[in-house]
Amino acid sequence: MKYLFRKPKAVILNDTRRDGDHLGCHFVMGNLIELCTRHGIKVSRTIQSKKKPQKATFQKRIRGADIVILNGEGSLHHDRGIGLFEQAALAADAGKPVVLVNSVWQSNPKTKEYLQLFKLTAFRETTSMKLASADGAKEAICVPDLSLYKHIESVQRPKGNLIFTDSVLHDVSAKLKTLSAGMDLPSYSMANGTPNPLTLDRITNADAIVGGRFHALCLGLSAGKPMLCIESNTHKIGALLSDLGVDLSSYLLVNSEDLTEKRVNEFAKQDHTDFIANSRNYVLQGRKDMDRMFKKIRYLV
Repeated sequence: MKYLFRKPKAVILNDTRRDGDHLGCHFVMGNLIELCTRHGIKVSRTIQSKKKPQKATFQKRIRGADIVILNGEGSLHHDRGIGLFEQAALAADAGKPVVLVNSVWQSNPKTKEYLQLFKLTAFRETTSMKLASADGAKEAICVPDLSLYKHIESVQRPKGNLIFTDSVLHDVSAKLKTLSAGMDLPSYSMANGTPNPLTLDRITNADAIVGGRFHALCLGLSAGKPMLCIESNTHKIGALLSDLGVDLSSYLLVNSEDLTEKRVNEFAKQDHTDFIANSRNYVLQGRKDMDRMFKKIRYLV
């Protein structure tokens, strides 16, 4: 066998830990490396840059790789992922099998042709998978966000321990911060360089979350914490909630005008039994799907 005496090596593109203390990105990358390791693949290098690389420099970086894995995350929407696709194309030109994992997909008319590069494509929610399939993705599958792979212990607290987080949209973040201050509730940011960051302890110690962060929702699901969400810069939050099978009107606000103190108080009083049960089933099945996906990836090398 080709790898009888050594493990195949992988290079991971789009290491989102470049974004500083972003909690979700650290979970994603840690779990991505762990999944590779568990399935017999050694991660030899990760590349943080999203920019178009110089051919000689890039191909030198991937020379020893047996496979190249592109971590899509929230990067592949509205044709913003061109630099990442160009990296994948250089890897394919060098004869490396390339796979796309853990990705959103939305509005990519100019870059959809790059989907043909990948031996496997995996999207974080069904909406993205269907759109990518219509755009020509081969072997497209739906596997939940990799931040969900690691088990998170939930801490039970008295009812009423509500926390806020921010959004990638600045106007939504401002509305969330203003409302949390007016309600005298704590607000934590997932943005870089902030004095009051969202941490795992703050999620597990909360009863519920209000905010516009996709990874706050993901980590909340792992910890069994319901979240009142405001949609982000893509369909990713609403699409995840749809896959979760919950009533969108109870857990998703389409815009910040709908975010009011009255709505937050109504959310806090809701019965979240179904949300928590659905979350548990979604996370447990998702972890099985992740292992199944990495078995497929291992067979590609």
